[in-house]
Amino acid sequence: MNPKEKDPAVHVREMTGESPATVFECIGVKGTLDNAIEMVRPRGQVVVVGVCMEPDQITPLKCIFKEVSVNFVLGYDPPDFDETIAALSSGRIKPQPMVTDVISVDQVPEMFEALRKPGGRAKVIVEFPH
Repeated sequence: MNPKEKDPAVHVREMTGESPATVFECIGVKGTLDNAIEMVRPRGQVVVVGVCMEPDQITPLKCIFKEVSVNFVLGYDPPDFDETIAALSSGRIKPQPMVTDVISVDQVPEMFEALRKPGGRAKVIVEFPH
């Protein structure tokens, strides 16, 4: 869903009938951490995966009143990769909806420039010649 068209918190509540117990902030854009805190249910958990490259701001009182846990993660362990690869190969995870672009190796520099700007890109696959 496009967060510019609809509030993600409202969309999740409409889909599930409740606020989520866990919210993963994977975007790393200023303001999305505060949005994740707003979205999570009382006594929920927000896991910060996205890397915001500028100072950001949250409202601590929201966390206090809701007793929200906020955890930051640095990376992944080898078992995480094993689990993901198994889920992809078994079909439990369908990655196709996340793929927005398929490019050649020659297009990598211009794609990096395009990814610097906000837009609709999510995951980019680079195809290598055989």
